[in-house]
Amino acid sequence: MIKYGVPSADIQEKVKTDAALAAEVSGDPKLVARAGAMPIKSKGAIIGAIGVGGAPGGDKDDVCTAAAIEKIKDRL
Repeated sequence: MIKYGVPSADIQEKVKTDAALAAEVSGDPKLVARAGAMPIKSKGAIIGAIGVGGAPGGDKDDVCTAAAIEKIKDRL
């Protein structure tokens, strides 16, 4: 999630054990804690994000997202 500067899969796992974060995520309809989204960084700064969804299982979405970032990393 770009809001937190980490992949959404990290938030998906953290909400399982962090009640405050779980309440924040569930209380904001703009936040979705599911694997598949990652921040795009350039020189250490977040400049955007990319998300992929639809594969059976978020782990497959993460693989696609990581591959997309890998393809453009030399232009960041």
